Amino acid sequence: MSAPTLEDVIEAIQEALVTAEGSSWDDLEREAYAHEIAVDVLAHRARAAIEADEDPLDPSAENDLIGRAIASYFGSGK
Repeated sequence: MSAPTLEDVIEAIQEALVTAEGSSWDDLEREAYAHEIAVDVLAHRARAAIEADEDPLDPSAENDLIGRAIASYFGSGK
């Protein structure tokens, strides 16, 4: 299993927020939900890597990836 990319995480955030579009969330709630989704995606990828006897992404790299994905998604005016 390959390491998750920035695009993988942004895509997961986008799909989740499109699904939740009917909600009347403010920007802070949307960003918190995006963070939750990103963490969930990376947790599933880490579990799959461990089960495949591969090294998961380093926790600091995960945090960086989550931060960059959220900044990229919300910085693009979404």
